[in-house]
Formats: sequence, C-alpha cells, structure tokens
Amino acid sequence: MIENSAWDGMPLVNAFGAGKEIGDENTTSYGPIRYLSPGDEVGEILDGLLELSQEGFQNRFIRESQKSEPVPWIDWSEEEMLDWMTDYYNEIFDYYQSAVRQHLSLLLYLT
Repeated sequence: MIENSAWDGMPLVNAFGAGKEIGDENTTSYGPIRYLSPGDEVGEILDGLLELSQEGFQNRFIRESQKSEPVPWIDWSEEEMLDWMTDYYNEIFDYYQSAVRQHLSLLLYLT
C-alpha cells in the first residue's frame, strides 16, 4: 500500500526502489537490481503515479526547489531541470502503464 505524504497529502511513490532485491549492489551503479511481479506490485506503483499526476510531481519539484536546502543530487541552477524531470516522470509512467497493460513483470536498475 502506498501511503500519502504528510508534506503534501499526495502519494509517496517509490518507482525505483520498489520490489524484491535480486542482485547485489555491485551489479549496477546505484544499488541492486529489483524485481516487481505483474499485477499487484506493478499496478500499485502505477496507481500511485496516476494519483500523484504530472501536475502533482511538478508541484513537488517546485516546492522542493524553494527550500533553503533542497535535495543535493539535483542541479537546481539548471533552468530546464523541471522540464527534464517531468519528461523522466512521463517515461516512468509510460513504462509502468505498458507493463500493466501487457501484464508484465519489471526489472529495475539504475546505471
């Protein structure tokens, strides 16, 4: 079950860190490979992304950028960063939506 954030009441969706770890952290640059089963696991993430919405994602991004100490792994000086991150959100959304439609499991890893 995806919980809502106390910060903005929208779902906390972990589209990258969900699922069962099946690899060791040395396999990829950013943690182990993860497996999500078709149906419930993949569908739950998609439901959270649907509820969050592109607009909700953008609002979170803007709100984070206005903090005195926003997360350090984003270059907040890049004017186009919101557009780029929104594109990534949409790609992730499409990835999960396609998997749900085709009843596919997912392997997740970051490089």
